[in-house]
Amino acid sequence: IHHNFKPLSNEHVITERTGASGFAGSNLDSYLRNNGIDTLFLAGFATHVCVESTLREAHDKGYRTFVVTDATVAFSDSQQSYFENEVLHHFGHGITVNQFSKMFEN
Repeated sequence: IHHNFKPLSNEHVITERTGASGFAGSNLDSYLRNNGIDTLFLAGFATHVCVESTLREAHDKGYRTFVVTDATVAFSDSQQSYFENEVLHHFGHGITVNQFSKMFEN
């Protein structure tokens, strides 16, 4: 975990992932359900691999899922564009960092 994103002492860290999806082989689904979390925001590297795999599985498990599109990146612009234009709308919603930030302003 990059030092800028180091978890706080009271934050739970999901471990034991075995596949491309954040759910694969991990306790993520159990943790989310046990804590009443039904909405997810995804960001990260390899949009067309790990982010997409997690998005698809989250959708199949019934989560309301958003991808923060300008906080994700693929190996190429064409892979990123394909994900955003052809895949994302089937499984969730795309938002920007600015839109994400505004959702939590108070």
